[in-house]
Amino acid sequence: MDLPLDVDVYCADGLCGRSTTVIINLLSKEITHLVVRKRHGAHIEVLVPLDLVIEVSPSQIRLRCTGKDLIGLETFIRYEFIESPTPLLGYAPGEMMVWPYVLPEENVAVFELENLEPGEVAI
Repeated sequence: MDLPLDVDVYCADGLCGRSTTVIINLLSKEITHLVVRKRHGAHIEVLVPLDLVIEVSPSQIRLRCTGKDLIGLETFIRYEFIESPTPLLGYAPGEMMVWPYVLPEENVAVFELENLEPGEVAI
């Protein structure tokens, strides 16, 4: 199945986002997931299992779920927070990210990582 990138993705209840990436298992050489940037919210990208894709054309992709169902899917990007009593090398204090539950005097580095299984690659 050829999945076009940067096209509208429709759920059963209407437009829900745009396709951004496909996930391929390198061992089986099969597509496992489609990454969809949700239309509403803070541009969250979710991993949509391939079995939810019901129709593909060069200009759009249709899914068998509703937009509400996308809420329960795993996000494509996961975040790791590393707390350090001293500034991390290469980061100035203004470059550290402080979240509401972290005290301002703590140094926190935030890393964005792709949420992939071993043997998978994002394209």
